[in-house]
Amino acid sequence: MRSHLARPSFAQLRRAFGATALLALLSPLAHADAPVTRVEVGPRVSESIPEVPESLISRLARYQNTRGAILGGFAGNDAVVVLTRFGETNQAHRVTAPLGMREQLTFFKEPVSAVAVQPGKASRGYVFGRDIGGSEFWQLYWFDFASRETVLLTTPEVPETDGKPARRTRNEYPLWSPDGKQLAWASTARNGTDSDIWVADMTSVTAGGQAAPASRPVLTEGGTWLAADFSPDGKRLLVIKFVSINEAYPGEVDLETGKLRLFPVDGGKASFTAFQYAPDGRGVYYISDEGREFLTLWFHDPKGGAPVAISKDIPWDVVKLAISPTGRHLAFSVNDDGVSKLHVRTLPGLKPVKLGVMPVGVMGALSFSADGERIAVAINGATSPSDLYVVSLKGGAVTRWTQSEVGGLDTAGFRSPELVRYPTFDTDPIASKPRTIPAFYYRPEGPGPFPVVVQIHGGPEAQAQPIFSPMVQFMLRELKIAVLIPNVRGSSGYGKRYLLLDNG
Repeated sequence: MRSHLARPSFAQLRRAFGATALLALLSPLAHADAPVTRVEVGPRVSESIPEVPESLISRLARYQNTRGAILGGFAGNDAVVVLTRFGETNQAHRVTAPLGMREQLTFFKEPVSAVAVQPGKASRGYVFGRDIGGSEFWQLYWFDFASRETVLLTTPEVPETDGKPARRTRNEYPLWSPDGKQLAWASTARNGTDSDIWVADMTSVTAGGQAAPASRPVLTEGGTWLAADFSPDGKRLLVIKFVSINEAYPGEVDLETGKLRLFPVDGGKASFTAFQYAPDGRGVYYISDEGREFLTLWFHDPKGGAPVAISKDIPWDVVKLAISPTGRHLAFSVNDDGVSKLHVRTLPGLKPVKLGVMPVGVMGALSFSADGERIAVAINGATSPSDLYVVSLKGGAVTRWTQSEVGGLDTAGFRSPELVRYPTFDTDPIASKPRTIPAFYYRPEGPGPFPVVVQIHGGPEAQAQPIFSPMVQFMLRELKIAVLIPNVRGSSGYGKRYLLLDNG
């Protein structure tokens, strides 16, 4: 579930190139009778692998010097906070107009992540996460727009007590209450292992205070818990206990008494990825695969009978969910065969809202403006790094707000993939026909034939999608190497049965 991804350094990329058989494609192979040359660099041992030409390294550097924009959220109605690379790390910037100047807000050596902007028309700042040296022991900080100062909100280390050694803490997934007065997050401060839910009263620090606000644990049941949504009155908190990609348990915490109420799960086990209160604070919207093959958007009013499947006619996973501050619109994105599609419905009638043409790509988080009239979304495409777009709900116009750099390269030469499917050895029981494996095939320009790199994603419970990859574009354009990126069995995005196919 984590999205804290480290960008590899150029030195790491060069070492990675030296460690793969791909290097054999960069220069003529050594003659079979030539003596073996052995090179040891740290744990890597290479035999008769040719050196990478400096000219190739220089060209590769241009591809690696690209940057995108990751959405932090709307700040009021007329500004957005984004993360974009400055030097070697992602830092927070503010943009106040379409294609306007990016005003840099943070200047740390370490990357900034997990930005959560205070909601409301008069947003005073935002919360962000930062670790040291890639340790993943993230701490949360408040950034104040007016003073440009930061305040540490979490406790980096718990001192030695009762014979237990001192331990560092991990704090992530910050979540604001609708009125911007409370902040919830997940923390391992209690025992260094379990992710509990903590809540802080942010009224003092958001008013310009320089001291960390008082905070307290509100859920200490053990396991990995995430705060999903505050009730409109700020007295209750929806939470999710995450066990695995196909098992999670939703519940609600009374913030005054600390009582946890777990909700029933249809079938006893299902995946839950989002959970939000309806504007009236009584019903809930959530994303779950209960009784269905794909993650589906549901609505349930406890006084209205059984849950209603809003996206039941969409045969793909619903990924993101957002409700406007005014309570008049619901937005959600769908992973349609690897490509994102944005849907907006009116509330409470769920009437579809017509939108303008969106760029083809993969969408990140969704953020409504304070007045609920616009939606900000970052879109990452195969031929363009992630950039910010704003959708107007009055007319559906789509406006580009950022245009990220690509090392001075001509983007017209970048290549988009073709979605292909190849047969495998078994039968799909649902379709009653031979199963196929989906893959994105990137083909260089020209007649071919071409050498091919097959790149299998990690995870394993993940999905390769057509997002911008400087390394893939480098191989296509500079080396004339084709790239095939399959979503092997066990990948997400193709239903829970497909997801389980790699379990032995």
